Amino acid sequence: MNREKMGKINQGILGGFAGKVGNVVGGRWKGINYMRVKPASVSNPKTDGQVGQRSKFAIVLQFLQPMKEHIKIGFRNYAVKKTEFNSAMSYNLNNAVIGEFPDFAIDYSSALVAKGSLPMALNADGGSDLVGNLQVTWSDNSE
Repeated sequence: MNREKMGKINQGILGGFAGKVGNVVGGRWKGINYMRVKPASVSNPKTDGQVGQRSKFAIVLQFLQPMKEHIKIGFRNYAVKKTEFNSAMSYNLNNAVIGEFPDFAIDYSSALVAKGSLPMALNADGGSDLVGNLQVTWSDNSE
């Protein structure tokens, strides 16, 4: 007898379910019921396209991860049916990665860690005198 974990229907036959039934997985995330097929095994997980996409993903993740708490605020209004961090990852993957595999880099002039309607910083300048320390200055243009 198969002792595989079974799914549980919480809201009647037409409601969402949680768990696994055969090769279908059900659950709820951010108030949305979902069903998905268990991922199929990939026969060749290291094609050039897959390795390239994973490299892009890794460089954006490395760029954004240290600013995770700030990104939760900066992308709050743009995280529709996804997390703020996922929204920032998506934006930067599509807009801030330059180069060809394996030489991908972040184009800092196109990267965003916050998104909104405030004007750009006036006379912005940045520098560092210590490793891991960044000092940013700008002119007050809040009027």
